[in-house]
Amino acid sequence: MKPALSSLWILASTLLFLALLVTIDPFQQAIQLLDKMYGAAPEWTLVGKLYVDPETQETSHGENPVPSFQRLSEYWSRHAAVRHVYLVGNSQMYMVLLAPGEPLSDNPEKTYPDLLNEFYRAHDSRVEVYRLAAPNITYMEALWYLTYLVQHRELEPNTFVLQLNYETFRKTGIRDGMLTMLDDPNFASMIDKLARNDRPHSGLFLMALQKRREQIAKLGKTTRNDGGEAAHTGIAESARIGNQIETDFRSQLDRIPRFSQRLYMKGEFEGVLYRARVFLLHIKPTTPRSLSEATLTLNRSAIEDIANLCREHKIELILVNAPQNPSALLYRTAADHSLYENTIRSIASLHGLPLYDFESAIPASDWGVWIDGPDPIHFGRRGHDLMAKIMIEQEVVSKELQASGATYTTRVAPTLSAVSGND
Repeated sequence: MKPALSSLWILASTLLFLALLVTIDPFQQAIQLLDKMYGAAPEWTLVGKLYVDPETQETSHGENPVPSFQRLSEYWSRHAAVRHVYLVGNSQMYMVLLAPGEPLSDNPEKTYPDLLNEFYRAHDSRVEVYRLAAPNITYMEALWYLTYLVQHRELEPNTFVLQLNYETFRKTGIRDGMLTMLDDPNFASMIDKLARNDRPHSGLFLMALQKRREQIAKLGKTTRNDGGEAAHTGIAESARIGNQIETDFRSQLDRIPRFSQRLYMKGEFEGVLYRARVFLLHIKPTTPRSLSEATLTLNRSAIEDIANLCREHKIELILVNAPQNPSALLYRTAADHSLYENTIRSIASLHGLPLYDFESAIPASDWGVWIDGPDPIHFGRRGHDLMAKIMIEQEVVSKELQASGATYTTRVAPTLSAVSGND
């Protein structure tokens, strides 16, 4: 009797705690308190009302891309385009952080990939641009994406525009949200081969495969190949009653409106941790850092495999060195800057790839201010306008419109002298 009462007490306490948590929302209150205490920039400068188009954007930002690809496959199957172009990069592609003096708009804000699509559609160029971006994306994830796309004829790109960024060279791994892509047997087989290739980043792919096996085992599922035998990404395991009860209980909780906002609250909790790091530990997004030899090797090998895969499938690969805020450069030393520049240029030279250097393309006045200072990678409304104009004039995505005299008009004239074009 006592164990049963104890279990009921634990369950009741847990439910009460959850009810208080979602009702009070202490994380939002903590954010407001910290911002007020330390005089942070207003939160509204990080625009929340953004233009959304599932036919031109991977809207989950890497957290659940399979439905996005299914939607894209259906759309591209209905529309005959001359060229399919993917823009692959980090949150710079889908965030708007208003620069000083830029007012909040009532209309959804468009980022430069949206503006590119709008321009090419307006000029009937039959070029479809798809934004494939995720926060802190890694080059292993870019390779992961490309490997998936070439396994599906209706998704295969003609052009793959890869954003290069100093900060990205410090990131590694495959995020959990992308692991469900392994439920596709053909893709899983290709990832398994890459994991066995003895490349510097192969171990990360092996870890991703193992993590997906563990997820499937926990859910009591198994993935199978066409022959009915367990594939490398699945583990045959019976569903335990405890897992089933937990799954059913979570499904019921998801029907409660406030509980369904837990992912939003998770973001708020991360916001509290971020502010604590900035205000209390003085570790800022603008804190310069050096590249380690290990992460540099991992990322270079992933980019080179992207180049090889593009060559194998006759896909045009274009490298773009992304803009950086001149008021918040991320290089710790001049040697760091030199190492990064030499790395990306040697990759481009070794594989015969075009490299567009836009690092200094956006003036300091067009960058956003976040928390306690200039943001190193996110710009405002004028910055996105200017980036779209530069990419069109430099013919990064399409070279067919220049002869027709089609031009893109923005409210800010680009400083093209600061931009070196196709290297």
